[in-house]
Amino acid sequence: MIDGLGRVGVLGATAPKEVGGRGFTQMANCRILEEIGRRCASDISFRKRASFDGIRALLLFGTHEQKQKWLPKLVTGEQLGAFALTEKEAGSDAANVQMTATPSADGSHFILNGEKRYITNAAIAHVLTVMARTPVPGKAGKTSITAFLVMPDMPGFEILEARMPKMGIRGRPPVDSQCAT
Repeated sequence: MIDGLGRVGVLGATAPKEVGGRGFTQMANCRILEEIGRRCASDISFRKRASFDGIRALLLFGTHEQKQKWLPKLVTGEQLGAFALTEKEAGSDAANVQMTATPSADGSHFILNGEKRYITNAAIAHVLTVMARTPVPGKAGKTSITAFLVMPDMPGFEILEARMPKMGIRGRPPVDSQCAT
């Protein structure tokens, strides 16, 4: 299913043509979602998560270099992305994210600390957009929410539960994982 959706351009429907997408409007994208959803809720749920969660954050906030590196493979389904927002205490409330990202001593990278839950595609993703709380420079005690690109092979990344129980839509790939960094 993933190969087929990628091959016909469904995964990258709204991504720009410059990165291999179709450049469709959101209205056209909704029509695609409706057609797929008429036949299989699992397929539509996967497609929505893979293309929206895995691609949209990069389109909106990624650097030019990040877009060039990740989007071509994400829009074809060669690689999959995930969006890690949900936490035990925060749910999907972005303003209540508790995962922290602390700058390293030399300032070259951040160290993320916390757990995310119900992250669709986390167990099969090649890159995850992870939301974490970062200190605001020069404002002691103040934090903001920042998006990080995390690869599963990074030190400290761990899938704690590859497939969490849910009521329906069981036809998707191993999804709705709990992971920690």
